[in-house]
Amino acid sequence: MSLVESVLTVAEKWYARRASKALLKEYQRAAAETPHVASTELYARVLTRRGWSSPGEADQLLARAEQSFCTWPAARTLRFRDVVHQAIYEDYLKANSILRGTQTNMGIVVARVIPPNI
Repeated sequence: MSLVESVLTVAEKWYARRASKALLKEYQRAAAETPHVASTELYARVLTRRGWSSPGEADQLLARAEQSFCTWPAARTLRFRDVVHQAIYEDYLKANSILRGTQTNMGIVVARVIPPNI
């Protein structure tokens, strides 16, 4: 691994960890304020409140996350961990438009921060 790849890997992991923690904190706040809201609506609120997207964009991001994580290899329901992974990946690539992908699997970092049951 080159020095550039090593630096990118550390930066990506740091970014994913920091963003995951911020989104988890916002999720906990939103869930406490509105405990009876459907999970996908809560996920969209979290994204919007953290400035990741507008309400319409949040719905599109949720759809992309569902398509990426919930249809293959077996159908399952969307989890907050999926939404965070998708949001972080898209935001990172948008902010670093010169990159075509990431050096690391950000999902591993997200999984260390976001509990699987929400």
